[in-house]
Amino acid sequence: MVAPRKAEIAQLDDSAWQIYREDTEAVLECAAVPYYLQEKGNQHREPLRYVATRVRNKQVELFAGGAAVKHFAVATNEALEPLLRPRAVG
Repeated sequence: MVAPRKAEIAQLDDSAWQIYREDTEAVLECAAVPYYLQEKGNQHREPLRYVATRVRNKQVELFAGGAAVKHFAVATNEALEPLLRPRAVG
């Protein structure tokens, strides 16, 4: 992940994160990142924005590499709520 995006995600308040899955090993949360991509020719859809995912390990030991939390981000034009709904696998 590029440094500016990582900084934006790090600045998110804890209240911005919504739990979308939890199991015995980790808590997965997501949040809308207040950063919008600059696009040209985007006339027929909502603008792309970033949604961040945070994975917090419940165990005392850390992830490989020494991090207690991992962050991921995707660019999407979907609302955050549909992304939180469980999806069928298979």
